[in-house]
Amino acid sequence: MKAMANIKFFLLALVIPVLAGFVSSCDNDDDGAPVILQVRTTDPEKADSTFVQGTPGQMIVIEGRNLGSVKDIYINDQKISFNHNYVTSTSIIVVIPANLELSAYDPSLPKEIKVVTSGGIATYAFHVLAAAPSVIRTQMSFPVMPGDPITIFGTNFYELEKIVMVGKNGSEIEITDYTWIDTPTAEDETSTIRFNLPAGAEDMGEIVITCAAAEISVPYALTVQPPVIKSFSSDMPVVGSEFFITGENFLSVKSVRICNEIEISEDDFRVSATNDTIYMKLPSAPSAVGSISVSAAGGVGQSDPTFYPLGNVILDFDNVGGFSWGADAAMYEGDGANPPFITTGKACGVVKSNVGQNWWFGAIYANAVYTNSIPDSTPTSEILVRYEIYMTYPFGTITHSIQIGGDNSMTSGIVPVSAITGEPEYGKWIPVEMTLSDVCTQATYGELKANNTFYIVSVNPQTEVVPNYEFYIDNIRLIKKK
Repeated sequence: MKAMANIKFFLLALVIPVLAGFVSSCDNDDDGAPVILQVRTTDPEKADSTFVQGTPGQMIVIEGRNLGSVKDIYINDQKISFNHNYVTSTSIIVVIPANLELSAYDPSLPKEIKVVTSGGIATYAFHVLAAAPSVIRTQMSFPVMPGDPITIFGTNFYELEKIVMVGKNGSEIEITDYTWIDTPTAEDETSTIRFNLPAGAEDMGEIVITCAAAEISVPYALTVQPPVIKSFSSDMPVVGSEFFITGENFLSVKSVRICNEIEISEDDFRVSATNDTIYMKLPSAPSAVGSISVSAAGGVGQSDPTFYPLGNVILDFDNVGGFSWGADAAMYEGDGANPPFITTGKACGVVKSNVGQNWWFGAIYANAVYTNSIPDSTPTSEILVRYEIYMTYPFGTITHSIQIGGDNSMTSGIVPVSAITGEPEYGKWIPVEMTLSDVCTQATYGELKANNTFYIVSVNPQTEVVPNYEFYIDNIRLIKKK
């Protein structure tokens, strides 16, 4: 019995300090002075990274000591809500409110996180950033001389830290004397930055604007340079749909001329803030392939003569080739009231609802017409297939199977995506591009010309029902790769 008593005493001697430590720990959670050591994101890949700034809507982890008895949390001196289930003695998970008032708009607000517990108050310097700045356009009169005004129109020029003119040869001149005006009028919600051109600035370069949220740049030129056209978003856009051309030095653009037939005035196009993109709509179809020319302050720039390559079209459902037969397919013409709203003549489309698992539907069988625009010896791996497509709704689990030069060997699993963005886009005409050898079995263009079939078949391999399925296709053409 005495031995048993000794064992009990020994066990108590071990347990009591542990309990005392546990009680002490709980007391520290409730009563010890809180300390914030760091802030990090909930991304496990960045668990070892600490941050002193964040953005509205971001989830963060506040790490420290004695945080378990938290009563209130403030960011920028504004009380925020939190879930006690995400609180421990060493961490608190919170979301920065999306509607938090920011110090960018009210500099009197403290840039800090404050945690109030039963043991006291802990603060941590933390900057919640405004939205990233953007540039809409620049304004200057050419040629720009030292002392002449330059105005930059944009948004979110908050917490502006630095403006630097970086010349094309690497020179840097910091602009220290500038005026920032936020939302100058009720009619114009843009912000403006105004300064006078400093002496010594290079003729061409970039204006780099650094705000707390991000750094942006906009190209500049002090003397007028001739415009240069580099590419089109589509070489055969549907009439009435917006397309764009990219290039350089689109400064004070006066007009855009299409294939030497159609002139678009400055009221009917818009130029990007970076003066490298012009957006417009094709008012009518040119009669032949040609160039796009841009008349701007620096003169006239002209593209390669590859716009609207009618001689490369193998099927347009109007003048070249035609619809033969198909399941759920029909011819459509834009009426302005229903999808696809606008067409160049007629387009072929498929409209179907509540599509369950189906291995063959929405078929378009058409006859193609091949021209001599491409040498017969050209490998099909060196030829592009381009067409315009309008998708009203996301395809869901539906894909296309396509075959040109039919021998029943269709390429399946095709999801139409924009040749510009690489993503499917809905509610507008977009250009699609693929390599011809991916959708035909012939080795050369000459071999392909022996079979004039063009097939598109829709497939839903899943049991998931797609409520609305609708697309339209036009202007299928073959272009030799450059």
